[in-house]
Amino acid sequence: MNILVIGAGAYGLALSTILSDKNEVTIYSSLEQEIDNLKNTYKNEKLFPNIELSKKLKFINKIEKQYDLIVLALPTNIIEQELEKIKDKIKNTPII
Repeated sequence: MNILVIGAGAYGLALSTILSDKNEVTIYSSLEQEIDNLKNTYKNEKLFPNIELSKKLKFINKIEKQYDLIVLALPTNIIEQELEKIKDKIKNTPII
């Protein structure tokens, strides 16, 4: 299954790591610097010092294709704001 995880914080990275065992997982964040850092290092020193993320994970800050499933991993206070930015890109995709 091709899964998009929206949110690159602790919850999003942990879920993505678990899901990537049997799925193709892409992590989306609107924060370009955060995505660039993850792409270059496969680490988040602030949240998970000394832990390297799976090389199977992909990181994006622009959604350019369809996914089979979307997993929301965002703080509740920014869900509406973040979904508003990408609503046209995620139509007709199941969201959990």
